[in-house]
Amino acid sequence: MSSPATAPPAPNKLKRIVAASLIGTTIEWYEFFLYGSAAASDRQQQPSQVDEQASHQPKSFAKVTGS
Repeated sequence: MSSPATAPPAPNKLKRIVAASLIGTTIEWYEFFLYGSAAASDRQQQPSQVDEQASHQPKSFAKVTGS
């Protein structure tokens, strides 16, 4: 069964919907940019710690498999 067609929103409501979407999208992209920048900055400041942790993984795997 199909639902009845709905009328398009009034022009003033349409402007409000578009404005809310624009504001929400802008905030979301700004947050994404800040998170990406912070993650890249953190990686540049502590590369030795990350590399040291990565070198332990093959050693642990070798112990578990008995190699």
